[in-house]
Amino acid sequence: MSGSDRNRVEAFRGLHEADGILVLPGVWDVASARVFADAGFPALGTTSSGVAWTLGHASGQEAGWPAFLETSRRVAAAVPVPVSFDVESGFADSPEGVVENVHQAIEAGACGINLEDGLVEGGLRELSPVIEALHGIHELCDRLDHPLFVNARTDVYLGGIPDEARQLDETIRRGRAFAEAGADGFFAPGIAATDAIRSVVAEVPLPLNVYAIPGLPTATELGKLGVRRVSMGCGPLQSVLAHTRGMARALRRDGDWASFTGDWLEYPDALALCGSRPG
Repeated sequence: MSGSDRNRVEAFRGLHEADGILVLPGVWDVASARVFADAGFPALGTTSSGVAWTLGHASGQEAGWPAFLETSRRVAAAVPVPVSFDVESGFADSPEGVVENVHQAIEAGACGINLEDGLVEGGLRELSPVIEALHGIHELCDRLDHPLFVNARTDVYLGGIPDEARQLDETIRRGRAFAEAGADGFFAPGIAATDAIRSVVAEVPLPLNVYAIPGLPTATELGKLGVRRVSMGCGPLQSVLAHTRGMARALRRDGDWASFTGDWLEYPDALALCGSRPG
């Protein structure tokens, strides 16, 4: 690992310990990554859903590891800030396969990863293969002397546990297990209630990452609760798609070019954003 690469990885780790909350935009290609990097965000995360959608698939797993990895590689090489790769459940059927894919992600420029337990028919995946993969990733990073930030995610609040009374207990149980397995952060997308967030922060010895959804407390309030990171995931792309759909409908309805010329980037600005840049 070069000195500049190590600095970037260590900078990403440090953002979870600095004052204030790390707001991590979800990006799906080079252009979207540069928009957020140029706006001053100190780090980015690829969104597996967003990458998959741009390729015509419903999920990253459906799009496949090679396509996701290549997009993430291009993003990491195109911006000067750390990039975390959302590797979903690892794009593999075994913990050993997950570790190999994480090795490839590191080689592609990942400063961090999200690794989720994920949903299967009937609920959440069993913990044991996730825990085994986390142990293997920890050993890999030790062997490579690479300070990758491993953010372990649970989908309890995304439908993995339909029983609301059990959601918080299972989230805490899984968070503690991830911590014992060597994870560096804990991601619980879908959690939004203040009391539940406060309990997870108190009970799980990892920096808590939440997902930006309607009803989530403000960044100031989350900071007071002890949250360290907020991920935007595929939310920005959802907003872009909504805007594009509105533009298309207005154009079809009115034949009015202002539906897209009114707030577009001028061609030189778009070229500067999306074209090649000096290394």
